[in-house]
Amino acid sequence: MLTKKIYIQGMHCVSCEKLLNDEFRTVTGVKDVKVDRKANVAEIFYEDQAPDFAALKSVAKKFGYDAFESQPKIAQKKINWPEWGKALGITALLLIAYR
Repeated sequence: MLTKKIYIQGMHCVSCEKLLNDEFRTVTGVKDVKVDRKANVAEIFYEDQAPDFAALKSVAKKFGYDAFESQPKIAQKKINWPEWGKALGITALLLIAYR
């Protein structure tokens, strides 16, 4: 049996795993499913031809989850130096004013 990993965002509990596990099984070509909410991954087991990713994504989207074929990158926020400067300046003024 062959396997395909898809990455899921938005799972919070065991019920999320169970729901996606049951619903992914309804997609044509899917033989078995193993969903892991902690790893944000669903392993889709199939025989000859991989199930259509668009169909799997549609099932996930229907229940409020996002599905990706590759692991999504986590965006790094840039440090907003002007905002930090303002915050430090206000803090310094308050410390001086209330001494």
